[in-house]
Amino acid sequence: MIRNGFILLLILWATVAQATPEIKYILSFPEPQTHYVKVKMEIKGWSQSTCKLKLPVWAPGSYLIREFSRFLEQFQATSNGSDLEVSRFRKNGWEVKNGSEQNFTVEYYIYAYELTVRTSFVDIDHAYLNGTSIFLYIDEWKNIPVTVQLNPYNEWKKISVALDRVEKGNPWLLKAEDYDELVDAPFEIGNHDVFSFTAAGINHDVAIYGGGFYDTEAIKRDFTKLIEEEVKIFGEHPCKNYLFIVHLTANASGGLEHKNSTTIQASRNALTTISGYNNFISLAAHEYFHLWNVKRLRPYPLGPFDYDNENYTSLLYFSEGFTSYYDEKVTVKCGLVKPDNYLKTIASAVSSLENQPGNKFQSLKESSYDAWIKYYRSNENSSNATVSYYSKGAIIGLLLDISLLDITKGEKGLDDLMKQMYKDFYLKNNRGFTEAELLATTNKLCNCDMEPFFKNYIYFARPVSYREIFLKAGVEIKDLNEGLKTAYAGFNTTSSSGKFLVSSVERNGAAWIAGLNVNDELIAVNSIRVTDDPQKILAQFSIDDVITILVSRGGVIREIKLKMAKSSKVNYELKRMENASELQKKVFAKWLE
Repeated sequence: MIRNGFILLLILWATVAQATPEIKYILSFPEPQTHYVKVKMEIKGWSQSTCKLKLPVWAPGSYLIREFSRFLEQFQATSNGSDLEVSRFRKNGWEVKNGSEQNFTVEYYIYAYELTVRTSFVDIDHAYLNGTSIFLYIDEWKNIPVTVQLNPYNEWKKISVALDRVEKGNPWLLKAEDYDELVDAPFEIGNHDVFSFTAAGINHDVAIYGGGFYDTEAIKRDFTKLIEEEVKIFGEHPCKNYLFIVHLTANASGGLEHKNSTTIQASRNALTTISGYNNFISLAAHEYFHLWNVKRLRPYPLGPFDYDNENYTSLLYFSEGFTSYYDEKVTVKCGLVKPDNYLKTIASAVSSLENQPGNKFQSLKESSYDAWIKYYRSNENSSNATVSYYSKGAIIGLLLDISLLDITKGEKGLDDLMKQMYKDFYLKNNRGFTEAELLATTNKLCNCDMEPFFKNYIYFARPVSYREIFLKAGVEIKDLNEGLKTAYAGFNTTSSSGKFLVSSVERNGAAWIAGLNVNDELIAVNSIRVTDDPQKILAQFSIDDVITILVSRGGVIREIKLKMAKSSKVNYELKRMENASELQKKVFAKWLE
């Protein structure tokens, strides 16, 4: 009995050992000039007779279905040298019929030739990999640890990625706690420049690909300033290490946040100019702020992620818009930008927002929800119907900051709200939050009812009381266009092969009312041939002048009568009051100084 029991235990032990889930990805680049990465996925311990594998359809942080499976080809599965039957069960899904085989291998190729912050790119010089476009996953095993073995092209000597090494001294064998961590850590592989610095007690690596002209010491100094300023807001740094991947190319721009890293793209020559360098620093501040706001402090739908479908939330104005506010504010608070210069930036942003017709029709809440179908799919009418949760969200975040500081007599502002939200929903409960909880936390912070503010400026698209709110910080707002009588036709044009085509028509403007269409070719104005910029011709007319525009619409000649209207464009200026009250001075000081 003892001997039989011992044998039974051995059998049970062997079964358990064999069934231990294990996934290893092996990446290689046999012909990088062809832009392919070969992926081998070793699966061990799978106990079912079929296995479904999927590739995400989007990349967290970029809210658009991108259909990464369109780049996947040559999918095959094998076990012990024999092919296994494979079939498709959805656009991004493959089913392997493994039968009794618990261990098998999947191989496939990914075509990677799109160098953006959200996609992957491979050529002879380097590889940049975003995990959602590279790594297949199994739903049931999304939470198990995985390892990644990289076999680089023989000319590539460096790798930069925010994943832990399996073995000390071996940078090419890496591990992740689960699939979410794996695909939230982009890879830069090649011969890029790398330098390091310490900020807020944390080691930071900067990996720069693309050459260009930049001042390493200036980047270290200014990154340190913005990092330590942001850490002060939240009271703690959530990372052990952090990685900046920077791509300097001919004309790229943008950034994408990750849990322990970011990718930033900029023009190769941008860092040589004051404005270009300031934009670069501001972009870095934005992506770094996401360490807290969105990667940890997050709306409910944004994690754990559904990689097969859109993840809708009406709170992108908070996650992205408020972060956009902070990417400018932080540069002021840490001394990189002067407050008076920042006021000019705000004035320009407010003017741009108020000159966009869609601002009057779409709320911030709706804009956030519609990101998947509208923000990344703009067309000729977008400015008439939509508003950006980035730009308006930043302005509303700013106005909420001033409002809270005024209500609390300069004691508590948006910094305190962000810190409290981070503490309540991430540190204490590690869960997402709802819109109702955001409002409740705001009310508790200022001991008042902020629902009217949220309703007017977030839930609905109502006119903003700029003058009233800015005065609370001792700042006056003035429209420099007030009193001007400028005629305006209400449309824009582009030039193509010597032809002038209508590119946009402003809602309720003169051209809108007259019936001018996008893509109309302008031929003549008042019988005079259009051979130069049409705006120069239109500038000759006055308000209420009726002009005749001859256009070609789809090859058909049409005559349109247009009555010039008074321009409604605003041009704001912000200036500090000379006779500000003590409370106004206190609010301004807490806000920006």
